[in-house]
Amino acid sequence: MRRLRYGTFLKYWNRKWTLVLKFRSQSEFAQCDICQELKSQYQNRNLCMGDRLQALKLYRTHLVSQYADRCSFWSLKDVAADQLSRILVLATDGADQAKYAIPRSPGLVHAHRAQKLVRPRLKLHAVWSFAHALRICVLDETTFHGSSMVIQALAMTIEDSMRIAGSRGAKPDTLAVIGDNTVKELKNGFCLRYLLSLILHKRLKCLRCI
Repeated sequence: MRRLRYGTFLKYWNRKWTLVLKFRSQSEFAQCDICQELKSQYQNRNLCMGDRLQALKLYRTHLVSQYADRCSFWSLKDVAADQLSRILVLATDGADQAKYAIPRSPGLVHAHRAQKLVRPRLKLHAVWSFAHALRICVLDETTFHGSSMVIQALAMTIEDSMRIAGSRGAKPDTLAVIGDNTVKELKNGFCLRYLLSLILHKRLKCLRCI
C-alpha cells in the first residue's frame, strides 16, 4: 500500500475541492473548559495577586500536560509505522456534532422554494488505524450515533487492520486507542468491555486507552 504525502493532498485539494471541503479556522474551534476557566481567573483583577498567580501556575501546568499528551500521540504514530513493533494504534472521532445537509454543492442555487425543503442531514464518524486503514462512517440522520456505533466502527477497523498486518507478516499484539473522553467515545462501560474482551479471547496482549 503506497502512502501519499500531505503535499499531494494539498495539491489536489487546491485544484478541485477548496469550494466543497472547507477547513475551519482556529478561532471557530471550541476552547478547552479548563483553559478558559484558568485564564479567566488569572485575568480577573478583582482577585488578589496570590490567587491570580496560583491560577497562572495551574494554567501552565495544564498546558504542559496537554503537550505531553500530544507528544505521546506523535510517538505512537511513529511506532505504529514500524511493522516489527506489533502495536496497533487507532484514533476515533466524530464530526463534533456537525451535520451536513445534502445535496451539498458550491454551484447549488438556493431558490426560495428549495430553502423551504427539509434536506436530509448526515453524521460522520471516522476511525484511523495508523499505517493500515482509514474507515469513514457516513450515517443517516435517524441512525443512533452512540457507543454501539463507535464499537462497531472500532471492531471493523481492527478486523481490517489485523488482516492487512497479517498479509505483511506480523500481526499486532498491543492496541492503543486514542479518543475523546466522552460517554459516546471511550468513557463508557460497553466500549471498555469490548476492548477488554479482545484480551480475554487472546486476540491481544495489552490495551491502552488515551
